[in-house]
Amino acid sequence: MRGHGARALQAIKHNASLLWRRDEARHVSHLRGLFQSLAIEAVLDVGANRGRYIELLRVGVGYGGRIIAFEPIPECAKMIRAQMRYDQRIALFEMALGAENATRTLHVTRHDAMSSVYAPLQRGLNRLGALNEVTRQIDTTVRTLDSLQEEMFPDGAPKGLFLKIDTQGSDLDVLAGAEKLLSRIAGLQIEIPFTPIYKDIPPASAYLSRLEASGFALTGIFPVHSLDDHRIIDVDAVFRRVDIA
Repeated sequence: MRGHGARALQAIKHNASLLWRRDEARHVSHLRGLFQSLAIEAVLDVGANRGRYIELLRVGVGYGGRIIAFEPIPECAKMIRAQMRYDQRIALFEMALGAENATRTLHVTRHDAMSSVYAPLQRGLNRLGALNEVTRQIDTTVRTLDSLQEEMFPDGAPKGLFLKIDTQGSDLDVLAGAEKLLSRIAGLQIEIPFTPIYKDIPPASAYLSRLEASGFALTGIFPVHSLDDHRIIDVDAVFRRVDIA
C-alpha cells in the first residue's frame, strides 16, 4: 500500500463492514487487472459507508490514487474522516447522490450498510431480519454528479476515472444525474438487485440495458448476498467502457 503506514491500515480496517461478499479474492483480483488496464487515476466511491471499499482498493487492489467518497450517514462519514487523517488522497462529500438536486429522506437501518432513500420491503425484512430494520429517518442533501464536476475536478476530469455505486436501490438515479460525466468514466462497479428488498426499485434488466446503451461492457459479476435457497439477492457488477483502448 504505497505511501500509507501501519496506522493508516489499522484505521481503515476497523471500519470494515460486517456484510461482504464470500468471494472477495476473485473480486479484488479482477479490479486489480482492470485498474491497470484502464490506467485508473481517480475513483468516485458513491455510498462509501464506513470506508470498506477504500480499504479494498488500498490494501487489496494496491491503488494509491485519488478517491472521492460520498456518504450521507453522519456516523459513517466520521469514520471516513478518520481515514483521511492518514490518507491525504481521500476527499469526502457528506451527501447522497441522485437524479436531481434535492432533499430526501434516508432510511437508516440497524446495519448501516443497508440504509437507503428507498424504504425496505417487508419480504426484505423477513429475509435479512434485524439487519434491514429501519432505526431512524434523516433528511439528507442529494446532489447530481454532474452538478459537482467543477468542485471535484476544477482542472477537468481525468481520463482514467472509475465510478463505484452502492446505494441500496438508487444506483440508476446516480447514473441519471451523471449524463455529462458518464462519457468520461472508463470503468465502473454497480450493485444490481436480482431479488428486490426495497420498494420501487427497477429490475436487474434495467441496469444492464442502461449500461449497455451508455457504451459499457460487463467484465465481472460478484454475488454479495444470497438466500438460503441459493437465490441471489444482489451482485456487484463491474463494467468497462468499450470505446477506449
